[in-house]
Order: sequence, then C-alpha cells, then structure tokens
Amino acid sequence: MRRGWRFASTLACIAGLAISLSACLTVPTAQTDAMVAATNDVASASDTLFADLNTEEKQLTIRKTNADPNVFVPADAVLYSTLGTYAPETAHFYAAISVLKNYAILVQSLAEGKSATAEANSIKTTVDNLSAVGKAALPGFSAEIASLDAAAGAFAPLVEKALAVRTAGQARELVQEGATPVKDTIDALRAATPAMFGLLYAKNKPAITQVDFPERDKARIRLSDFVVLLDRLQDAFDKLNQAFQNPSDPATATALAQASGELAADVKIVQQTLSALR
Repeated sequence: MRRGWRFASTLACIAGLAISLSACLTVPTAQTDAMVAATNDVASASDTLFADLNTEEKQLTIRKTNADPNVFVPADAVLYSTLGTYAPETAHFYAAISVLKNYAILVQSLAEGKSATAEANSIKTTVDNLSAVGKAALPGFSAEIASLDAAAGAFAPLVEKALAVRTAGQARELVQEGATPVKDTIDALRAATPAMFGLLYAKNKPAITQVDFPERDKARIRLSDFVVLLDRLQDAFDKLNQAFQNPSDPATATALAQASGELAADVKIVQQTLSALR
C-alpha cells in the first residue's frame, strides 16, 4: 500500500500536477528533523571547545603583541571586550560550524517543501563576513584557516540555487552538489585540530613541565571527541544525501534516522565528558 502511494506520488510529480515539493521528495521529514537536531547538538558541543580556544587565542595574541599597557588601541578591542567577541582564528571555526548547521536546516526546508530563503541568507551572510573577520594572526593557523574559508565559500553558489528550487529533482541535485562543500568543511575542521591542540595546551606555555601533563591530556581528550563527532557528522550527512538520491528506498531513510540518533547520543556523552574535564 505504501509503495503504491509513492508510485502515485511520483507519477503526479512527472505529470506536473499541483503537488507540493515535499510530496514529491518522499524523504521523511522525521529523518531530516533528526539530522538537524544532531547537527545543532554537534554545534552546541563545539561551543564549549571554541570558547576555550577563544580565551587562549586572545591571551596569546595579547602577549605576542607586547602592546604598551598604558595605551588603548581600538583595533585590539576584540581581544579585551566582554561582549562575546571572537579572536580571528576562533571566529573562523565558529563560522564553519554555523554554515554546516544552517545547511542542514536548509535541506530540512527543502524536504518539507518550504522556502529556504532564511537559511540561504544566513549561510550567505556568514560566508560574506569571513573577509571581515581577518586573516590568521598566529603561526600554524594560516593554512588551516585558508582551507576553512575556501570550503565555506563553496556554499555561496549553492544557496543561490536553493532560492530557485521548485522541483524534487532540483532539490536532489542541490543536496548532491552540497555533499562536496560539506565534506571539505568537515575535513578542514578536522585538519585544524593539531593547531587547536597547540593553542589549547602547548603554544601558550613558555615551558612544559610534568605539572602541565594533566592539562595536556584533557586537551587531547576534548579534541579527540571533537574529531570523532566530526567523523560521525560526516557519516550522517552522507546518509542524508543518500536518502535524497534514493527517496523510494526505505533503507536509506532508516540509515539516516539511525546515524542521526547515534550522533545525538554521542554528543550527550561528549558534553558530559567536557563538563567533567573543565
């Protein structure tokens, strides 16, 4: 009975009848909802790590500038402000995660047959603002930040297409195209973790002693959890793409639901670990 409904729905789409985009896609919205929730959870778990990176980056940058403490420099305000400002490197990390989060919501909107204008504009704004964030100021981050910006920038043409999506075929094509910048962004974040480790632990210390080893081990655990979450987020995005490309195969929707559920469970464990390590 269910297969018959899907076949009839497909015929209706081909015939060009007045049926909503979501009816033609047949990707269960419950699965895309779970994917969005899992991506938001990963972003939330990343916030703790990035907050600590931001603190260390600000302190290290202040020390390296060796500025006159009796002089106020407006350009350095971002380093001292208490208003939730981000130092350049950390701002790029936040931006990359933000793009992934909004992209997941964009795909959710397509699956539900809704306009993706708000999500597309959010991604475009984030990408456009990267140039205003500033280039990497600390050694060891230049290549990583360049890779992140290139990956995030590749979403720009996608969001333009998202605004013009009118059919299920166009939605599937867009999600398929999005698989590459998603992977490139996750890979760039993963590749930046050695530099993050240096920022969290080694580079901000004039000399490493045995007393510092517990902090080193904490940093290693936190970044290891982050890498595993990124790997599992990539797997979930892969299954999201598969579900869109094979909407009539219930196995792809089941695989997406399972991957998203497992990722959400993993995030909870990581959040508990982070709380214990702080």
